[in-house]
Amino acid sequence: MKALWNQPAFRVGLMLGVFAIVATTLVAFTEESTREQIRENERQALLEAINVLVPKQEYDNNILSDTLVLPPTPQLGTEEPTVVYRARKNGHPVAAVLTAVAPDGYSGSIKILIAIYTDGTLAGVRVISHKETPGLGD
Repeated sequence: MKALWNQPAFRVGLMLGVFAIVATTLVAFTEESTREQIRENERQALLEAINVLVPKQEYDNNILSDTLVLPPTPQLGTEEPTVVYRARKNGHPVAAVLTAVAPDGYSGSIKILIAIYTDGTLAGVRVISHKETPGLGD
């Protein structure tokens, strides 16, 4: 064993292995300890994007929990069920907000948020995620 320990390749390999274990443990701990905060931040970012499209004073319900789920729809570019957020004022529908995917971005899919009032008018469209070059074409 002593002869093995004296070989430089063994020592370097052992140090690399210890470093990899420590680094992996730190990354796993960081991910675990920040998971809930990240989830809450994503929820807040979604709510802020919705409020840009449908101002908060136009509805009085908890829009993030008043939802319905549509099956996968090719017209929306989704292969997963789509969540529709329903805005209501005094129990009456005001608008619907849903996500769609434009699959033909230069660097991948572009996920957008679409808001439509109950009279059929478009409240707005907002890009919520993309992999395009930042600032290019904004």
